[in-house]
Amino acid sequence: MSRAAIDRRHPLGRAHDTSETRRTSDAAGSWYTATAFILLSGPVGVPVKTSAAVLLALSLFALGVRWSSADDVRLPGWAILFVGWCASSVLWSEHPDQTVVGVATLALVTASAMTAASTFSARSMIRGIIIGSVLAAALSLVFVVLYPGQALVADPGELGALQGIYAQRNILAYVLAIGLVTTACAGWAIGRRTAVRLVVSVFLALCLVAAQSTTALVSAVIGLSAALGFVGIRRAQKHRRTLLAISLFSGAAAVGTLVLGDLGTVLGSFGEDRSLTGRTEIWSAVWTRIAEAPWAGHGWAAVWGAGDDSGDFIRQYIGYFINHSHDSSLDVLIQVGVVGLALVVACLIQLTVASTRQYYGDASPLGVWPLAMLTTFVTYSVSESKLTEPLGWFLVVVLMVLLAKNADTTVPGRRPRSGP
Repeated sequence: MSRAAIDRRHPLGRAHDTSETRRTSDAAGSWYTATAFILLSGPVGVPVKTSAAVLLALSLFALGVRWSSADDVRLPGWAILFVGWCASSVLWSEHPDQTVVGVATLALVTASAMTAASTFSARSMIRGIIIGSVLAAALSLVFVVLYPGQALVADPGELGALQGIYAQRNILAYVLAIGLVTTACAGWAIGRRTAVRLVVSVFLALCLVAAQSTTALVSAVIGLSAALGFVGIRRAQKHRRTLLAISLFSGAAAVGTLVLGDLGTVLGSFGEDRSLTGRTEIWSAVWTRIAEAPWAGHGWAAVWGAGDDSGDFIRQYIGYFINHSHDSSLDVLIQVGVVGLALVVACLIQLTVASTRQYYGDASPLGVWPLAMLTTFVTYSVSESKLTEPLGWFLVVVLMVLLAKNADTTVPGRRPRSGP
């Protein structure tokens, strides 16, 4: 019997098949995102390190799924321009071979994020981020029992801190912070039961505290606080929104002034020193190298490797090994200069405008999540170099594409019930 005849005899057959297809696609999107979330967050200490093979596999899978779909791919223009500028830096790179490899990695991550976000639903990808963070936390706790030497930090200054499956505790903390903010702001993706979302949030928060990363903890708190402020502004009556917005940003400015005015006391309360555990010295050395090639940089992925002139200078200056600037903007500047940083800033501005317009324009099923994630990214980037590393860049491109896709498909003036 033909398919058309079956559909005529069983009018619910087509709808049933569509529902099954949607569930299958959602499951594929969730597990793809969870897998990418863990592998791109590396280096994973046990059992595998993030490698070119992993990136290629993720990209090919996403592209394969993309080719099987009839929808158009959303192209994040500013992100593609950034990748193109990084690729052009091979012309002046101090180590062209390393730049080629670095650009290939960046391009693969961009392709993976772009095609996956164009294909899978926002709900499935958000669910995948939450699943990935929970798996990373759970596996890390398992490793505390099986491989305590790997899972717990042995250095005196960080003794007993949880680093789990990762080579560094800061990587685990970064993953947990993203998972916590996503669960708190978009927990509807894993179900309507508040108790489940609360348990997951508490679990991730406890693991985050165990990782003993002040940067990640503060970034998560600021991201969640900002989300509450954004929700409060949106729910306020229209004539009170301006006053509430002014109060919110005035409060943030006051806190910022107090922090900058008495930085030593604030840092001391967190057990840190005024130099931000040596970061100010690192930044001073990095700025010295930036000044030598301010507009174009020294070449993408050609700064921090063993034998790279810039990296060796910075390591000699501070007296110990390091492979990043502890600041995302400085990392971009030293590699691809002011032009590269301007393109990254353009990506963030586009994200800010799109997420704000959709959230306050009653048109976003994503709720406050994009704004909270953006706040967390920017805060974290002040003292860590994660924004243009594989996981950070993957999430930035995913957000850009999901927002663009939502803008294309949402009816203006009508708000879905998914997000708060």
